[in-house]
Amino acid sequence: MLKTNTMILSILKMKACNYLLSLWILSNIIASSNPILSLDPQTCTASRVGEYQLEQPLSIIQKSEEEIELDTVILQKDLFSGIAGLQITQTTSTIGHMVALRTPISTQPHVLYLQDQIPVQSSGFFNHNALAYTNFESATAVEVILGPGTALYGSDSLAGVINVQSSPPSIEQENQLQLRSGTHGYRRIQIESSNSITPQQSYRFNLSKTKNDGWRQHTAYQRNELLFRHHYQINSQSTLKTILVANQSNAQQAGDLIGEEALLNNPSDVGDVADQLDKVELRRKFDFARLSTQWETQVNPQLSLSAISYLRYNRNRYTTTWEDNLPYNDSKNNSLGILFKINWDRPWGKNTFGLDLEYADGSKNYNQELDGETVPIGTIYDYRVDYYAISPYTQTHWDITPKLQFFSGTRFDYHLFNYTNHTDSGTYADSNYYRPSDRDDSFYHISPKAAFRYQFRDNGQIYIRIANGFRIPSASRLYAQQRTSEEASGFSLKPETSDNYEIGYKQASDNQSISVALYQMYIGETITRRTNAQGDRYYENGGDTQHRGIEIEYRRKLRDDFSAKLALTHSRHHYQNDLEYGSNEMANAPRNKANIRLYYHPSADLSLILESQYQSDYWMDDENQNQYDSYHISNVSFRYSFRSKIHFYARITNLTDLTYAERATYRYGSAKYNPAAPRQVYLGLQYQW
Repeated sequence: MLKTNTMILSILKMKACNYLLSLWILSNIIASSNPILSLDPQTCTASRVGEYQLEQPLSIIQKSEEEIELDTVILQKDLFSGIAGLQITQTTSTIGHMVALRTPISTQPHVLYLQDQIPVQSSGFFNHNALAYTNFESATAVEVILGPGTALYGSDSLAGVINVQSSPPSIEQENQLQLRSGTHGYRRIQIESSNSITPQQSYRFNLSKTKNDGWRQHTAYQRNELLFRHHYQINSQSTLKTILVANQSNAQQAGDLIGEEALLNNPSDVGDVADQLDKVELRRKFDFARLSTQWETQVNPQLSLSAISYLRYNRNRYTTTWEDNLPYNDSKNNSLGILFKINWDRPWGKNTFGLDLEYADGSKNYNQELDGETVPIGTIYDYRVDYYAISPYTQTHWDITPKLQFFSGTRFDYHLFNYTNHTDSGTYADSNYYRPSDRDDSFYHISPKAAFRYQFRDNGQIYIRIANGFRIPSASRLYAQQRTSEEASGFSLKPETSDNYEIGYKQASDNQSISVALYQMYIGETITRRTNAQGDRYYENGGDTQHRGIEIEYRRKLRDDFSAKLALTHSRHHYQNDLEYGSNEMANAPRNKANIRLYYHPSADLSLILESQYQSDYWMDDENQNQYDSYHISNVSFRYSFRSKIHFYARITNLTDLTYAERATYRYGSAKYNPAAPRQVYLGLQYQW
């Protein structure tokens, strides 16, 4: 178990402590009430039913529509800024991203991504850029579960769940036009309309288009988003909700900067892909569409049923810039799923029973377009995978006493891959690309969850939670191999698992709220990339990793025109007896992160946020030989409304124009940097009628 005193002392030793303390004293001197911050919001991610955040025995954070509007979301990291325990980092394609959620910054499939409570991709075909499949630019709320998901969620919810949400239809007519522009050729237009069709039916329509020339060389992108929601009240007991979500991204790809001098002196340079631009088109393209229908009915006061059916399409295209021969990838999958759930209220609590079913067909075409010595022009991989998943689960809530509750959940997941190779089996030419013969792979896992919640006063609770999570190997890990050794034909992987132990404290009053989570998580059978003496690069189940930390979110409001929010994270991430790294600290894992936000809201027409972000230093390599320094940046956002119909807003990021790296690594004897954007200015106009 964690030593609480040691963890708290570590937080107090953060380099940014004095700065944050000064701001916090200032906020308490002039702090006040502000409707931008909700102190005990309702969330629906944990159970797909609205529940107050304070009453749930797990760490779950919500960011509201009012706060998101002020943040003026440009990229995924803007949408999730200010959430303790979570960090989103943009990649060199700008629209791509990495995530750290109780883990180091990485591309690992440790997070389950949802749009309006439904996964945006199949677990069998995981893409770490999954937020590009959500309508993040037009999102009106986000919810994040820190730690393994509840029994409603299976593979990929190993470390957490991220849910991007859209607004339901309005009862009265709402129309709006939104225009934005910014530095380096950023521009965006959005139109939205919502209204009732009949007393029983309503709709919401949202369409947007974004273009950005990019602040770095070869980082221009364009993106389109579409949302249509239709709600139908069948009768007093039953509803039907249909949602169509679609988006498309087309982004140029830059490379990493080699060496600190390149970062400091020429951060806008295209990086280590400069000599490749005249050879192939370096782009990353994402396509997503999903049609879902949710039927809900209240059978009687104690029993309710819910069924969500969905059709989903994902496509991911890119040039593999991290491989010297620059192959081109085109991955597609179509999926069909049903999420069925029964809620049964009992005199002593509540039972939930559910069944998730999914079928997906996926394909991968991996082509060599440039002629090389060992990798000639041709098709490296061409395969199809039929994927099946079945997952029954149960979740129970017992009221032991009026103040003490016990929660438990169990989920069984079964996954089957039916793989068909459309090329010759074996190695490709003289390369180390290996194509397995046709085969089936199956995986199953049982993930239990348990928690106690004690309400020691009307507005406060403590909880203890133990939760198991897992993730299956994706199709690309199983069938897109790079190894020439004899073991290639029998290569397989096991699911990666996590065990999370957590103690939490929550309290909310009329003027403040606090949420504290102390956790220790073990990830076992870690799927790790290896390189052998023959130069083969492959994945295998490695040793365990340990992740422990404390997350604090504190919100305060006293008057009608000013409030503040503080999000603190202290964490440690270590290997455990790894074959290569022993018990080293993991790379790209800053120990301390802080975000403080001051909200000024003097009238219904004027709002302002001043945001300060801090990140401590971290190891650039798993050998723990090279470090990247800490940094601190500030952002400010402003919104002014004129006659409640015309809204003007502005946002300035990186106020001090600091040159720093979004991510820094040390590989193959070189320091590599993905530079962060310099100072950026964005202006917007919104007209409502």
